[in-house]
Amino acid sequence: MNARRVQALVRRVVEEIRRDRPSLALLFIAPIILTGLVTFILREGQTPVVHAVIVGAAPAEAPLVGALEASLRGLGISAVPTFIFDRKFGVSGAHPPEALLAAMREAALPA
Repeated sequence: MNARRVQALVRRVVEEIRRDRPSLALLFIAPIILTGLVTFILREGQTPVVHAVIVGAAPAEAPLVGALEASLRGLGISAVPTFIFDRKFGVSGAHPPEALLAAMREAALPA
């Protein structure tokens, strides 16, 4: 095949994908909706210990940030990312998905 034919074929495929609205919705909107639903299901009835760490806080918020940092260090959190499961089991640092799944299962066991 020559370059002109390949270019025409690529252009045609891109146009078809661009015009296919349901496929575009599945590509971009469905993952956002599913992520929101999973987050809602996992957080229902739970109050997370910390929602977010404040980055670039104003000088007036320095005491709040210091208190937040002290409370996290008191929990033994010193690495990013840190995952806390059911407020009783934590994993610090980057780990493969299998390790995180094992930690979730261990946290789900009755005490």
